[in-house]
Amino acid sequence: MSKNELFAKLASAARWDSPPGVDVASQVMRRLAAARPRAIDPILGYFTVAACAAAGVVIILAVQSWMRMQDPLLALANTINTVM
Repeated sequence: MSKNELFAKLASAARWDSPPGVDVASQVMRRLAAARPRAIDPILGYFTVAACAAAGVVIILAVQSWMRMQDPLLALANTINTVM
């Protein structure tokens, strides 16, 4: 029997094997039930509030800049209008 024939025979036998059943659900559920929630760090809360305040300032400035934007040709026309 050659190596290829032996390999083909082992491969055909392996096709009929089923994988072993593994059940880890109960272990995971026990570990989750035993886990205690950690307390939230107050420094993280202060940092979050400061970041939200900074984001609010940036949004207000961006909206104001957006509202002030105008067409460049309109600005040129206004300049020419004041000269005439």
